[in-house]
Amino acid sequence: HPENDVTEIFSVADRVAAYQDRPKNSISSMTGVDAGAQVTFSGGLIRNVGSLGAANQLGYNSSWNSHFQTARNWTTSGGKPRMEVTIISYHHSFAPLIDSEVLKKDIQIYQHVYGPVWGNTPAQTKGFFPPEIAFSQCIIPVLRDCGLEWTFIASTHLSRACSNFTLTYGTGGENCNPPNLADQL
Repeated sequence: HPENDVTEIFSVADRVAAYQDRPKNSISSMTGVDAGAQVTFSGGLIRNVGSLGAANQLGYNSSWNSHFQTARNWTTSGGKPRMEVTIISYHHSFAPLIDSEVLKKDIQIYQHVYGPVWGNTPAQTKGFFPPEIAFSQCIIPVLRDCGLEWTFIASTHLSRACSNFTLTYGTGGENCNPPNLADQL
């Protein structure tokens, strides 16, 4: 947005660290635990942080992504990545709300920049993070066409489909509408 204060947004110390080295350091600190994490950057965020790094501005440097590339090579005892940079629609598009061909192209754009930004090894992720966890079964064929094998789904998408889904109004618990009984299994 033209009125956004880029300095105010990108110069916060936590943000500078989160967009460069903190995820790698956090995973590294999990000693004695066979665990890892998934991280997601939209295309716009890649462009913003990359341009700040190229200009050595606001605490970013040209090797801003090197920590991610390093951590992507760490594996668990089972050979799984300790840091997985997950695919997201490049333009942060809400997957269920756009045409399937547009979604496919948006994912393919991200897949195209993946290697140059995050490194080619280990292999590119097979996971998809839908922006704002906006998921619908209608996007599954597109994900398959793009070679993606799994996606994040908000827990309420799953739990609301259970016949014993508990929803007690006034408790401050689930912040959702009652499940449609026809959707429950």
